[in-house]
Amino acid sequence: TNGLPLVILIYTGLRCGEMIALQWKDIDLEHNFIKVSKNIGVIQDEYEDRKVFIQDSTKTRKSRIVHLTTSAYKYLTQLYDLRTPNPNDYIVQITGERDYSGLRKAYNSICEKAGIDNHQGLHTLRHTFASLMIRKGVDIKIISEMLGHSSVSFTYNTYVHLIEEEKAKIIQQIDV
Repeated sequence: TNGLPLVILIYTGLRCGEMIALQWKDIDLEHNFIKVSKNIGVIQDEYEDRKVFIQDSTKTRKSRIVHLTTSAYKYLTQLYDLRTPNPNDYIVQITGERDYSGLRKAYNSICEKAGIDNHQGLHTLRHTFASLMIRKGVDIKIISEMLGHSSVSFTYNTYVHLIEEEKAKIIQQIDV
């Protein structure tokens, strides 16, 4: 069950903070989408006290609808069936403060068991989603909207190396 939220991140492109803030009432399994409108925030005061809270907006202040892939739907329903939650329950079950540590611990454990020594952290799951979309030929504007980026140019600049690789592959196909 700890790995299911991680797999869901790969198939939705959500930010980790968005996943942690996600409640079952934000998911419409009947119509196959997630409404992403919250994120976690962290405040650290001058005494180094750290406070984690749920923000009523995403990082870019844009709510969005994320349509579910077949795999995302499958893993969300598995998670739902394991927990039979209430609508106000959070997707990611956390004991203590609502932060990244539980997801990070699960991620690190899975990487370790898989023999992955140089794992780069949870955010790579979001990059994996974007990379898969680019390799499938999805328009960069759609990818940008799905990721909730502030602009299409930000998405393009972040993934330009993959876009250039895909263009090179297409050019090679023309000569065949």
